[in-house]
Amino acid sequence: MPSRKRESERKGNPPVNTGPSPFSDECANSAVEQLNELARGSGSLRRCVMENDVDEEIFKLLDCMNEQIHLKLILERKMKECWMAMAKARESMGSLLNISVVNLDSTSTVDVENGVNFILRQRDDDFSRKQMFKKFGLFTPIHLVTAQKHSIAAIKLVCNIASNQAQLVQDMAKYAEHDLKRL
Repeated sequence: MPSRKRESERKGNPPVNTGPSPFSDECANSAVEQLNELARGSGSLRRCVMENDVDEEIFKLLDCMNEQIHLKLILERKMKECWMAMAKARESMGSLLNISVVNLDSTSTVDVENGVNFILRQRDDDFSRKQMFKKFGLFTPIHLVTAQKHSIAAIKLVCNIASNQAQLVQDMAKYAEHDLKRL
């Protein structure tokens, strides 16, 4: 009886073994054996599950560490940009920095009376939340505004780094809870 070859074998490809069918007795027997081991509390299956849990904890820990490093690099870049913008603003202001208290006459005084000119006002909370820092004056140099934006971003990054650090400590505590001797 001539052997019938598959079409892929006729083209020169080696035969492919697809393994047991999900409906075969061999696959059903191995599934039953795994369930029996689970019911008996077999050490190998429990060890496999525990190794997967430890692996997941390790991956979470490594992801958290990677994010921590990434956030710190961004913080470093923001702080560097802030200091550069402040240096540019200082350079652009030039001779204005030469004015000091020593150059001004300190003997002049002004009489201030309590009256209608000085009234305590309450501002909306929205206004105070909108501006984290006070502006430097009416005509603020653009480099100071840039430095302010970078410093606000740096403050937000520090908050993110602190929360990520807390998550990192929590993940390390979970990792330490696993009894690695049983693996």
